[in-house]
Amino acid sequence: MLKQLQMGLRAFLLLASRVWTCVCFLLKKQVRAVVQHQPVKYEIFPLSPLSRHRLSIVKRKVLVLDLDETLIHSHHDGVMRQTVKPGTPPDFVLKVTIDRHPVRFFVHKRPHVDYFLDIVSGQGEIRSGDYTVYYSGVARAERGVAIVVHKSVVRSVVKKIVCNDRIIALKLKAEPVDILIMQVYMPTAEYENDEVKKVYDTIEEILQEDGRGDANSIIIEGWKSTFGDESYQNIVGSHGLGRRNHRGHMLVDFCERNGLIVTNTWFKKPKRRIYTWKASGDWRRHQLDYILVKHRFRNSVKDVKTLPGADIDSDHNLLVAKFRTRLKKIIRFQKRRPRWDLEKLYAQRQSMQETLEEKLCAIEREGRNAGSLVSQWYELVVFTASMEIYGAAVADKLDNNRGILRRRYYRQHCTPDLGSYTKDLSAICGDLASIFILDNSPGAYRAYPDNAIPIKSWFSDPMDTALLNLLPVLDALRFTQDVRSVLSRNLHLHRQW
Repeated sequence: MLKQLQMGLRAFLLLASRVWTCVCFLLKKQVRAVVQHQPVKYEIFPLSPLSRHRLSIVKRKVLVLDLDETLIHSHHDGVMRQTVKPGTPPDFVLKVTIDRHPVRFFVHKRPHVDYFLDIVSGQGEIRSGDYTVYYSGVARAERGVAIVVHKSVVRSVVKKIVCNDRIIALKLKAEPVDILIMQVYMPTAEYENDEVKKVYDTIEEILQEDGRGDANSIIIEGWKSTFGDESYQNIVGSHGLGRRNHRGHMLVDFCERNGLIVTNTWFKKPKRRIYTWKASGDWRRHQLDYILVKHRFRNSVKDVKTLPGADIDSDHNLLVAKFRTRLKKIIRFQKRRPRWDLEKLYAQRQSMQETLEEKLCAIEREGRNAGSLVSQWYELVVFTASMEIYGAAVADKLDNNRGILRRRYYRQHCTPDLGSYTKDLSAICGDLASIFILDNSPGAYRAYPDNAIPIKSWFSDPMDTALLNLLPVLDALRFTQDVRSVLSRNLHLHRQW
């Protein structure tokens, strides 16, 4: 009897231990997720005409990024380094084959690395007055998508999803369910269907990850499809325009798979309130832009129409929808920033402003033309001493289909030196005045100390803010003519890491 009691107690303790391990794993994962999105932000404001002019006359810089212990930390099967606390969940797992042996790498992302990459690559946010613009684009602002949010809604934003220059999404905390707003710009008719299918696949991945369950998904923008006035089940209404084309059938199939409806086609409106695009010369009009919502929440849509009279200098009309929902107020606590005494600056502000306004008129006109040159802070390049099969997989995860980490260099591009690897920056950019590296290992940039920003090695500290602390420096450094004129003054820092 005593032996059975001991065996039962042992089994109970074993079960309780496993349950506790599982609970700790889930809690640590949630804590890491909260820390990764804690409200420590770098405020970005629109550039003044003088700043835009300055950036238009200096060469855009190249920022070289190391991976291991700089942006991420990883360990593989069977090796749990002491620097990683047991039970700490990885951000993602990579499965690669090295020397014909499958190996799993458990990768931990440095806190705020996604936000850091967003900012320095031009995939970020800008505040203008009472509005915040969340945007995603490529170099020179030639393409991109954005979502503009009023300051009363910003506190309800719990997640920003930046995919590429065609897709961006925001997740809002609302009642009774969360809302996923997605802005999409589909490939035009000159692209093949394979490119269109890739965009659909990306949208479905986002819906499965963040729009599943009770979340209400709202997808907006140009689908380059026409439905016509033929209704289809509970997906397409009878108040469309034109004739259904091949892209229209593709969109119907997409809506059917994901339980969405095309709201534009369910409200009876005059044709001038239906068409969203007109050809040059106004000889042809089509309905190409749509707003999709989940069928379950169709009653929350009160009205959808276009505003053809809006002065937006575009061949597309503004498409407006009225929803009935209620956002949930999120209370976030953050440390108070010290109040600086700016009385002396305010006293001279008016006189200085009047003096500069006259001199900046010409620069402002030139700055408007050059505005497309400054949307991206730096051209990002990955340079790691790791093997290509591993480094490429990590870079793909960090890039997340955004196209910001296209240029990559691996171990074969390094130079062996005294048992370690050095990185030749001149192989990336011949102009050393316009390139610098962010690396935790001084040996990697031994030959280019004036072109380096050292950073402490990171392993598992969830409260690390090193990347955020670098943003003001990087923001200012892009205005310089020669990065070495600034970085050469900090050589004493290289010995501290």
